[in-house]
Amino acid sequence: MKISIIIPVYNVSRYIRKCIESVLAQTYPDWEAIIVDDCGSDDSMAVARDVIGHSSLSARFKFARHERNRGLSAARNTGSAMAGGDYLLYVDSDDYIAPDCLEKLAAPLARETLDFVIGDFSVIDGSPDGIPGLLLDEGSIRTNEEVLRLYTHGQFYMMAWNKLISRDFLNRNGLSFKEGLIHEDDLWSFEIACCASSFAVVRAKTYMYVVRANSIQTTQKKDEEIDRVYTFVSLMEEFAVERGFIRDNRVFHFLERAKTNLVGQSLRIWSADRSFALYRRIRSLSHKGFLSLRNYKWWLREAHYLLPARLGFYYLRFFLSLNHIRNKEIVLENA
Repeated sequence: MKISIIIPVYNVSRYIRKCIESVLAQTYPDWEAIIVDDCGSDDSMAVARDVIGHSSLSARFKFARHERNRGLSAARNTGSAMAGGDYLLYVDSDDYIAPDCLEKLAAPLARETLDFVIGDFSVIDGSPDGIPGLLLDEGSIRTNEEVLRLYTHGQFYMMAWNKLISRDFLNRNGLSFKEGLIHEDDLWSFEIACCASSFAVVRAKTYMYVVRANSIQTTQKKDEEIDRVYTFVSLMEEFAVERGFIRDNRVFHFLERAKTNLVGQSLRIWSADRSFALYRRIRSLSHKGFLSLRNYKWWLREAHYLLPARLGFYYLRFFLSLNHIRNKEIVLENA
């Protein structure tokens, strides 16, 4: 079984050497690496070519170059289109992988065919606080229902890296990264969870995630984050409606919970008028079917749709305030 490692490169001169060296150190024998030059302004590609050129494994590397900077999504898509492996592994060029990364992630595939395999990771040069982790025990999941349940309950991280994913699965479902987005992994992982029927969990720390002080994640402003999340929720819902996944209660609840949380976040940092404008945009998204929700709390949360916009906004704000009070009481009880 051949594995294609896809590495987009953009202004990572300080990190790329370690990334490439970690690929060269793999104990798994059958791999290729695709380096996608996304037109950075530093000497990242020169460093990468130097490391690769001095290796006896240089023939395993393919190179692609964009004519202009197009972003991480486009670079990953370019690498995916060039891949000849049965499974793909996305590695960010400022991160690196353990020597036995491919060997550990490929092990479950010797026993069964799976849509993807996910491994654990370590956070380097930063705190793991706020970074979603892997909460599952080692083993296999074999139904789409269970994949969705685990995903919507936040049991595994959304980042695209450190997931060994079937190229056939991606092609059959027409899945790729949407260009022009920041943190595009959120949308991609949602689509993967909707379509996947199986995956395996490997508890070994196979990936080293390096936190950069000037990374998008550490400098993102709160108001920009609200706009970003709205974009993702609308795109997720568009995908769910188009593919019919919106009829699944787990998916529907996941999206509606995200909308509610978004309004709540806006109320903490925005004026009521600005939050109301966001609420009106959220109401314009698809929400048909909430009356069929079996959980009475979910139904009460979505009842704001039955009211005129302004009253619905006040209702949802009141619902959020009651939940906030209740959550504070639970924290005090458990203190």
